[in-house]
Formats: sequence, structure tokens, C-alpha cells
Amino acid sequence: MLQFEPLSSQIDPTFWTHLSKLKIDILKQDDKELDIHSTFNPGSLVFLNHESFERGSLPGVLHNTNTIEDFKSLDKQAFLSRMASRIWNAIGDPSILKQPNQMALFALISFADIKKYKFYYWACFPCLLPMVPYELESLTTVDKDLTQYNRFVNRYPQHALFFLYKNDAFAPLSDWESFYDDSCMIGFLDPSLNEKAPGWPLRNYLLMIQRQFKLTKVSVLCLRQKGTSLILNVTMPLFSSEFPKHVGWEKGILGKPAPRVIDLAPLMDPNILAATAVDLNLKLMRWRILPDLDLEKVAGAKCLLLGAGTLGSYVARGLLGWGVRNIDFVDNGKVSFSNPDSTGHEFSIPMPGHVADSPNSISNQTGRLESLIAGHDVIFLLTDSRESRWLPTLLGSYHNKLVINAALGFDSFLVMRHGMRNEIPSKRLGCYFCNDVVAPVDSLSERPLDQQCTVTRPGLSGIAAGLAVDASCLEDDESVLGKVPHQIRGSLGQFTNTVLTGRAYDKCTACSPAIIDAYRQRGHAFVLEAIQKPKTLEEITGLTTLHATDVDVEWDEE
Repeated sequence: MLQFEPLSSQIDPTFWTHLSKLKIDILKQDDKELDIHSTFNPGSLVFLNHESFERGSLPGVLHNTNTIEDFKSLDKQAFLSRMASRIWNAIGDPSILKQPNQMALFALISFADIKKYKFYYWACFPCLLPMVPYELESLTTVDKDLTQYNRFVNRYPQHALFFLYKNDAFAPLSDWESFYDDSCMIGFLDPSLNEKAPGWPLRNYLLMIQRQFKLTKVSVLCLRQKGTSLILNVTMPLFSSEFPKHVGWEKGILGKPAPRVIDLAPLMDPNILAATAVDLNLKLMRWRILPDLDLEKVAGAKCLLLGAGTLGSYVARGLLGWGVRNIDFVDNGKVSFSNPDSTGHEFSIPMPGHVADSPNSISNQTGRLESLIAGHDVIFLLTDSRESRWLPTLLGSYHNKLVINAALGFDSFLVMRHGMRNEIPSKRLGCYFCNDVVAPVDSLSERPLDQQCTVTRPGLSGIAAGLAVDASCLEDDESVLGKVPHQIRGSLGQFTNTVLTGRAYDKCTACSPAIIDAYRQRGHAFVLEAIQKPKTLEEITGLTTLHATDVDVEWDEE
């Protein structure tokens, strides 16, 4: 019994990108069937790419449904029967000898989930079955030079797949009457690589020979572009005029007929493409410039941005450039977050001297803020006022988190990397409040708009944000990215940057041991008291006593 090597689809991603564009720009809700084309590749592969919508040697039909439900509910057997009927009608018409490629008609049903860049599809290669299986009388392997065949194809391109062969000469099927005799073979371009089985297209070819010429025996040249060609002697059963049974749905990865799905998000999703481009830039750093850079650790950091205005947006962009994908924002207004991995939290940060909210509200806001700080690795202070940075500084120190502070003036900025409690006490770096000898108070009330908002030179936010982001990537005192700064004070008025270092102040109102102990013991009650009476912070830290101490100053006389 003659056996055949089944066909498989080989679909290039460019086919789906072209279909997506066609669906969006032209087809829209139209799900009519489209004419497509393909070519054979060695290995019984039917190849499709972006050119399949315009040209190819094999005729095909594409039915792209509008929904996944339509794809699933489509009557697959009825669709196959309709395609098989087209082949049956074609091989019964004498014009098949002039257009023999109709015997290799294929079909593709699909659903393009353009939003998620997933494509569901099922290829169909309709095959008409004889009443009785074909008998293989003999099989011979031969090495065939393709020179004559290539010349034939150049002259008769529409007969490249199915042809006649005799005495090293090729002829189109339309020359049957003048060319065919007992020494002639029917030939086809065989995509199979199987040494014992010809390719799938021979099945419909043999049935066409039966229907057109009523032959019962035939010699077949299975011409292969790769590997050894075959010569077959085949016995065929008597022809029946009844519409034959048919098969053709492609098998899935488990070896049974089933549809397939391909996820092209890594190739088509702009967000993924942008992330890939960023990742490539970072990975290339490790080739020569920074081979010891721990990109995974930098990118894996969970970052909390307190303040989602201009400065916060610049910082977020900088973090994305370093491959950071886990970014959360806190702001007291509604902000649109375009980063799919980010989360926005809308609430007000409790501030010393601002007592508009109820005690319960202050406690709830403190709890939310503490939960967020405890759950992140790096905290960025990017708010507008000084007092809004007090509670995050306290909580960052309490939970021993890396805190990066960025503050803007009109043409000046400060970027500071707060010290952490696990540092040697005598060498611990200071925080934003360590240079103060007074507690933070309300600095916004009864001020005009230009003093309530941060009015800055347009380029200042980007400069400060870039320095803040890079400062967060440094881990040790001497990082592969450079020496870790404590403070960077910059001026656009003078176009200068100054790097300074300041030690932690034992009377600091935000990070001193007295403040940390007070919060540990009293929790939210301590925060509420500091909000309502900022002077409490000065009393706890000893600043009140310092203020009452007389300080002798000796003046130099000229």
C-alpha cells in the first residue's frame, strides 16, 4: 500500500503582522474569505509569510474570524468538505491541465487577537481518498540533476509543481496528448524527505490522472530539491464518479488534529519591544564597560515614588531605563499611570503642622504609607514641601530602607542618599532633616500659588531625577558605577555640581535614635502628636534645650 508524508504549516511571523495591519486598516469587521498563496519547503512544509497575500505557487484560502468564539464554533468538517469539493470540481475539468496547482489547494482558518498579539489558527490540506488504497508496485531512489527542471520552470512557472517527464525532458500537463506515452512518467515537485513515502500532493494528483485519463497504472517521478528523488510504480483502483471521502486538517503538537496558537507579543507588542531595547542597552554594558554590573539586582528593586508630578515622572523614566519594572506611585491627586507594571496610590501624606484631617484619617494614612515603605526596597522623596518628607524619612529609617531625596528650587537642586541605621553610628550619613535645628512646620498655608508649587527651570527636573536614579543603583561605598555620593547640590545658575558629605545628627527630628524609639513605643499616636504639635519633635530630640542654652560667640575685630 502506498503511504504519503503529511504536510505541515510553516508560518513566518511576518504573515501575522501583515494580517494584523490588514485587519485593522482594511478588513475591520469583514470576515470574508481571502485568497492567499504559499510555497513548498523541503520537509513537507507549506510556507507562508507577508508575501503570501500577493504571490506564491500554491493557491490557498484564508478565513479569519472576528472572535475566538467564531473560530471555535466554525463547522470544521463542513469547511473541509467545501475545500475538498473545490478540488474535486477542479480535477474534473479539463482546464486542470493548464492550471494544475489547483490540485494543491490549501486553507487556513484563524483568529487574530490583535490586542494581545496572539494568533489562533488551523491549517487544512484537503486530500481526496480513493475507494481502495493505491498499491505501490516498486520504489527506486535516483539522483536527479535539477538543471533541466529549472529551465522548464523558467519557461512554464505555472507547471512547477505538476508536470510530465520522459527521457530527461520535462513537459507541462497541457501537452499530454503529444508528449505522454508508455515511457512517460507523471512528475511532481515532492516536498517530502521521507525515503519511503512521497509527499501529500501526490494523492490528489493520482486521482486527477484517474478522472481525466482513466489510467490504472502509472509511473511517478517524485522530484526532490533536497535529498534523493524517487521513482514509483503505482497501481490505482477503478475510478468512481462519486464525491470521495476526504481528510486534511493539520495535526497539533500532540500528534492529533488540533488548532495551534502562537504568541507574538515579544515580536509585536510595542511595550515589550521597548523593554527589549532597554534590556539590550543594559546588557551591552556588561560586555566591556561594566562586566561586574549586577543588572538583575538593580532591575529587581521595588521602588516607591512619593510624588508623581514632573519630578516623579522623570524618575520613573530613569528607573525604566535601568530595567526596573516594579514601580509604585503615591500622590494626593489623580495621576494617569501608563507603565503596566506600576500601581498608583492616591492619599495625602500626614505632615507636621497640617491638622485638617481627623485623627482616624491621619492614622489610616500613616498605616498605608508604612505598609508601602515596608514593602519596597528604595523610597524616593519627590514631594513639593519640606514637611511632606518628614514622615517618609522617619518610616524609611525605622524600616532601614534606602531613601533617595530629590528637592528642587528655581535653579538649584539637592539629591541626597539618606544614611541607614545598619551603618556604623559614628559614620552614619545624615538625612534631609539632619542639618535642621527646628522641627518641620506648615510651609504652604497663606502663600500665593507660585510659592505653593515648585516653580523651576524646565531642565532642572530631568537633571535631578537622573542623578537620583543613578544614586539609587549604587550599593557599596565604591560601586562599579562610581563612588557613592551622600549629597549632590547643583545650580543651573552657575552650572555647577557640588558633592558633599554630612553625618547623621543625634538630635535630628526625623532619624535620630530618640525619634525612632518614640515611634517604636507609641506608633501612630506619636505621629498624631507630631502633626498637631511639631514642637514635640524638638522636645523629644533635645533641640528645645539646645535653643535655651547660651552660646558664647567670639567676634574677630578688624
